[in-house]
Amino acid sequence: MLAVIRNTLDAIFNTRPNYIKSIFGEPDSWADTDKFSEFNLASADLLKFVKYSSEVALPPFLGDNHFLKPFIPSFLQSILFMEHASIFDVSMVDKNTKVEDEKWFFINGIVTNEDLATSNGKYISLLFQRPITILHNPTNGIGLDIMQSAMGKFGHTNVEFAKFVLPQIRKALSEKEKVVIISHSQGTLITSTILDMLIQERNPNIGKLEIYAFANCAEEMSHKPIADEKNKPWIESFSNEHDVVAKLGVLHPYREERGIKIDGEHFIKKDGWGHFLNIHYLKGFIKGEYTHDSGEKITSKLFTYLNGKK
Repeated sequence: MLAVIRNTLDAIFNTRPNYIKSIFGEPDSWADTDKFSEFNLASADLLKFVKYSSEVALPPFLGDNHFLKPFIPSFLQSILFMEHASIFDVSMVDKNTKVEDEKWFFINGIVTNEDLATSNGKYISLLFQRPITILHNPTNGIGLDIMQSAMGKFGHTNVEFAKFVLPQIRKALSEKEKVVIISHSQGTLITSTILDMLIQERNPNIGKLEIYAFANCAEEMSHKPIADEKNKPWIESFSNEHDVVAKLGVLHPYREERGIKIDGEHFIKKDGWGHFLNIHYLKGFIKGEYTHDSGEKITSKLFTYLNGKK
């Protein structure tokens, strides 16, 4: 516990005094007209923006009270009651594009309601021309989300959600030639837990798995326990240089000294700001703005999948 607190303080002090810019990015990104920009929740649909803001700002006061729920208007239910984890599909794939031997998942980060998770999933689907199955970990307000993420770094949470989605991933690994998990923020903690579970159960198909973690804040995401080099999953992490959340994990200023173990390739956007997936990460990713942390000219495997390529 003390190690997690120390690592968190390291990240915070390494970012000062630009905490707002670290999360919300450069001011010009706030006015970006891209329809998939998280900031367009305000301009595109006022009702969705009010709903999202309420869900993020307020804790679910009525918890999981099934008795009261039928008496509350549907618009208020997601604000007052605790949302449940869900799994659903989105697709922005052209009719002529077929990728039948792959399965792609997306696991969202903190303060992400269903509307925002859907927007994230649709943008990923559009960019890579694959149907996306969204493994939605719902927001319970920013306060509870942050507490859950902190506890997740102690290894005490994320397990319930990981167990909920694990059958989907097991099934995909047994049926498909390639299984991709794209995760963001708190979703990287969940992905780390899923990876640990697959390793512990000695899943024979784990070598089909590819993990792409944006703003990877996990303290451990390792495939070293797998002896067979040919059966190790592929892992890539992506960081904006000044994202305080990434500095909790893969971008930690004292990563080796603090025992943070994240395997695979790491790509960084130099002088990059912001934490939101669509506007701060994916928009720069498709432009090739992320370079390998070694300085060598290494191309991201995920980058080669853009526009439906295999």
